[in-house]
Amino acid sequence: MARARVGIAAVVLAVPIVGVAGTSATVAAAATCGGETATMTGTTGADTITGTPDRDVIVALGGKDTISGLAGNDQICGGRGVDTIDAGAGDDTVWGGGDGYAVYIEGDLIEGGPGDDALHGGEAPDESGGVQKNEDVVVYEDASRGMTIDLRLPTVTGQGTDTIDGFYSVVATEQDDIISAGAETDVVRGLGGADTMKIDSNEGDVFGGDGNDVIRLGKFVHAGGGDDTVTNARADVFGGSGDDIMLGRPHKDEFYGGDGNDVLRGRSGPDVLFGSGGRNRIVGGNGADHLRGGYDADRMLGGHGGDLLEPGDYTSRRRYADDVVRGGSGADTVSYPDVAGNGVRVDLPAGIATGAGSDRLRHIENAVGSYGDDVLIGGRGRNVLSGGLGDDVLRAGRGRDRLTPDDTENDFAATGDDILRGGPGSDLVSYRYARGGRGRVVADLAAGTATGQGSDTLASVERLEGTISGDQLLGDAGDNVLIGGSGDDVLNGRHGQDRAVGGTGTDSCTAEQATACEA
Repeated sequence: MARARVGIAAVVLAVPIVGVAGTSATVAAAATCGGETATMTGTTGADTITGTPDRDVIVALGGKDTISGLAGNDQICGGRGVDTIDAGAGDDTVWGGGDGYAVYIEGDLIEGGPGDDALHGGEAPDESGGVQKNEDVVVYEDASRGMTIDLRLPTVTGQGTDTIDGFYSVVATEQDDIISAGAETDVVRGLGGADTMKIDSNEGDVFGGDGNDVIRLGKFVHAGGGDDTVTNARADVFGGSGDDIMLGRPHKDEFYGGDGNDVLRGRSGPDVLFGSGGRNRIVGGNGADHLRGGYDADRMLGGHGGDLLEPGDYTSRRRYADDVVRGGSGADTVSYPDVAGNGVRVDLPAGIATGAGSDRLRHIENAVGSYGDDVLIGGRGRNVLSGGLGDDVLRAGRGRDRLTPDDTENDFAATGDDILRGGPGSDLVSYRYARGGRGRVVADLAAGTATGQGSDTLASVERLEGTISGDQLLGDAGDNVLIGGSGDDVLNGRHGQDRAVGGTGTDSCTAEQATACEA
């Protein structure tokens, strides 16, 4: 069977008559289809036209028509509406109208039969023989055998030998099909069977269906059920219920694994790779990637960029799975944005994160907490530790670390009472992204307190950064760096070799070195 979107350029002066049972056809006075005089002609409304067992020449005209050619070597021209055309048995020739809406995109739906049919997308040729690009779909969903379809070539084989032209979209069979399409492809739909699809278009939409499919290229790919392999897709790829393999290209990839044990692998772009159900293997490439696990135990591997890795969600048993999270050569971040309850404990030196399962961490430099009460512990290098909504403990490591207790950059508008403890290095406590509380902060390193964004406790901290509001930042006896924001800030280093950086507001600074300060 074959369906397609197509159209006609028929001229008709029709006289209404009683048509074949259940139809609203007329006998045509001057309608033609492909240069032949029509034997049956529709109206400008929605018609149901049924041919005879012999050869028919059918012109549908406008409206949302349903046309059945039955047997015989028929010639059928759809009209300007959204038509469904079943050519039936025999060696048929069909033209659609190239407009309307059918299947997933605009155009008519045309179905051939067991014979050797000629199916044409667009309108029937005018006197000059020209046919413009249309939006018709050729469809073979009722065929009993797999088809070999190449929209760039004139023939389709598998169940008879059909001649097609002017199609940029195809719906294949429930069997094992081989489908190829060119650079102007719109939609390819595989249905069932183990299909092989090669799409030269970077813009086409591909639907794999339920079989174990192999799909190459496409702008939007929905792999469907089955164990599918998708390579070189340009943008969004959605897996189905099977165990899928998704391989990216040297641009930005967006892969969503679906159910099943999937493999998602990016390349050099800033990829978005999300698992779902099943035990997934998620591998970033050379870009700054966003990797997210699913409901079961996943393996997440970052690449050369600064990656964001989110281990996952609840399993179906209402518990968290144990994931393996491994960064790459960049400054990688592990994040637990969806964890509620008691929060998480992330120990970067030990390589362990608990509270959302027991995750193993390797080559991770930064950590973002949850909605609960978190404990985040830095390691030897430079770390960024970002708390969330709860009462968090952020403990710096041996490097120059940044502690961010209330971080709306990571979707938290937090005012928890946090404990911020520095280490041997020169550590920074930053309220730059804080948006809760009274919108400002009063931080005193000598007293070890910070208020306004909750009531925080500070220890072994050398540097402070304020909010976008008017802050008061006070140093201690050591050498401090105080950084105001865009508000009218008061910065006082007190003792030591201090540095004050005012910002864009009208700032008052007391320090050995003062920058962008008005007083």
